[in-house]
Amino acid sequence: MPAETTSASGAPGPAGLSAAVTEVLAAIPDRAFRERLRRVLAASASAIARLRLIDFSHAEELAGAEDTSDLVLWEEMAPAVAAFLADVNGLLRAVEEQFPSSQAAALEDDLDLAFGPADGSTAAPTVDVLATPAEKMRAAEGLVQAVAEGLKREVSRFGARVRKPSVVADRWNLLVDLQELRGRCRSAMGELVYQSCAIFAEVSRPSIIPDHAVDLADALAVRRAWAGLSRIVGPLNARLQAAPPEEERALVGAIDEELKQFCSTRGYLAMRAADKRSAVVFVRDLRACATADRLGPATRRLVEGFAKFLDSLAAINRREILVNHDQEAVAACGVLVEQARTHLTAEPPRARDLLAQAMTTAQTLFGRDRALDDFLERRQRWPLDEVIDSALGQVVDEFIEWVAAVGGRGATAAF
Repeated sequence: MPAETTSASGAPGPAGLSAAVTEVLAAIPDRAFRERLRRVLAASASAIARLRLIDFSHAEELAGAEDTSDLVLWEEMAPAVAAFLADVNGLLRAVEEQFPSSQAAALEDDLDLAFGPADGSTAAPTVDVLATPAEKMRAAEGLVQAVAEGLKREVSRFGARVRKPSVVADRWNLLVDLQELRGRCRSAMGELVYQSCAIFAEVSRPSIIPDHAVDLADALAVRRAWAGLSRIVGPLNARLQAAPPEEERALVGAIDEELKQFCSTRGYLAMRAADKRSAVVFVRDLRACATADRLGPATRRLVEGFAKFLDSLAAINRREILVNHDQEAVAACGVLVEQARTHLTAEPPRARDLLAQAMTTAQTLFGRDRALDDFLERRQRWPLDEVIDSALGQVVDEFIEWVAAVGGRGATAAF
């Protein structure tokens, strides 16, 4: 996925704004307002991109290391905190310069909607149908001011939290809080850009929200890595729970090896710090058990708990960015497979090509539904290139069955 923001056509816009945003701005008749809004949206796009570049990886390594002092960790985190505050304050200055706050206190309802859950999903503020350019400009100004007030409050709450002893006492707490705050602020900034444009034109989030493509790629990578690990650890755990003592060490070694592979993936790097913490602690405890002369019940309980933790991560499918992607991907698969059906008899090569396109799209759904994952893995073992023309209809029927099943199940039914 490209790192820069692009429009649906792939054309990048100026100042970090997509071409779609630039088109919306160009259609605003009031030149002065257009320029003021452009500056705020450009500041938002810049802050979204810069906040994403803050690297927590070394701090996460230090947090997971038993021989690291809290002081060293806080010193490591200080530049990230300073960078975060600088980027947020940069946007707040732009808002105050272009849209000085006068009615922000009356906009708390929209503000709460702009800041979604900490996992990055948002429930967008709704905007009533606006008839005149003046009404639209007032609505956009109010939305900008509401999000700015929300950013101020989020930063203030964060400052209050890091002064609590419970945060200082746990070296992961500051890291988790800062990462979640970053996600919430980037989400709100993205909604600022999207909702401001949606007031003036019919637009889509992927074409409007800065870094949407990169954020989606990260979310898909997390889901794929988690699903792959879960599908392996689950059966290994089941075997461990029933294994005789002489087989336990081999199974623990297999689980440890899978964790090594998992921790080297893009999906692991993009995981929330709170979830990484559980993985880090599990690996540490598992290796401690493996050095013991005997494994026994404590090791089995440890692995059982981690398997349940992995099951709980199915909640990733409720993230809005994945919900929207999955709906579009399932619909696209349905269209491609139906088109393939129409070519089965007259043009088998064309049907095969359409099925391949559908399979590529369906791969992005890996982790959303256990049955679909089974189907995709089976097709990897027996790829379309090895399926004879007369059997393509069977693949089409099976694909249609899974598309219909996945489309009819909610995201919470994934695992």
